[in-house]
Amino acid sequence: MDIIKLTDTRTRQVINKNNKKAFELFSAKQFQKSFELFAHNLTLEPENTESTIGILLADMAQDFEEQALSLYEYYQILLVQEVSKARAREQILKTIRSFDGSTDQICSAMREFEDLRVDSIDGILYKDFKHIAQGNFKEAFESLLFSTKIIFTDKGEIYEFLKELVENDYQDMSIEYIESLKRSIIYDGEIEKILQKVAYDNSKKHKL
Repeated sequence: MDIIKLTDTRTRQVINKNNKKAFELFSAKQFQKSFELFAHNLTLEPENTESTIGILLADMAQDFEEQALSLYEYYQILLVQEVSKARAREQILKTIRSFDGSTDQICSAMREFEDLRVDSIDGILYKDFKHIAQGNFKEAFESLLFSTKIIFTDKGEIYEFLKELVENDYQDMSIEYIESLKRSIIYDGEIEKILQKVAYDNSKKHKL
């Protein structure tokens, strides 16, 4: 791949486009192609943090696929939830660079960061919210709606939460959440199913 000289604005556009494509390749488990595209980006901007994270994850995935994919999914969840992007990148880089091949080490790092997030953004982990909401989702959700942020740790929790919103007649709010996911890998076929359920429920209401 040839190195091209670009203006700063044009370079940024190319790098952003390449990062998006490279992460798509990574998600599709085409790790070598992903690695090569991130490497090309780093010839254009050696200090690009997203490309650095990407190339390290792609390299990790060659030997530790499951751990690398889990870490990337968690990183995407951090970004979607409006956590400081710089802070999220710093934590992910720290975890990748200290990785010793142990799944337990990644889980420990994630738990540590979850605790920091709860403290810093006045949030509650979804698993704790779920415990509070047993038997009365609406009451629990409305009591936290404007004061506390719900923090997710994996895609499964997001799917479950969105389904609960729909089941409890918060269709509009579920769509608002989904809109915030459209730029991330979390927006997938499972999200499409939830949207179809929202559309179906709304159509039934209009027929009444």
